Amino acid sequence: MEKFQKELSTVLEYVEELKNVNVEGLEEVSQVTGLINVQRSDEAVVAGNCDEIISQAPEIKDGYYKVKAIL
Repeated sequence: MEKFQKELSTVLEYVEELKNVNVEGLEEVSQVTGLINVQRSDEAVVAGNCDEIISQAPEIKDGYYKVKAIL
């Protein structure tokens, strides 16, 4: 408890210090790297004849692979 009190006090002192920083005229930012979304778009890609691939599954239900529940 004493350790966390000291750490919390340090954090709160730092927050008070930040309150005194002059930020007038500065633009708000949510990130500072300038990067944009670098992930590719999520698009389905058909990799061959689906019926042929599904027909090779050990078990099928409603046109999908049937697998055991994992949860």
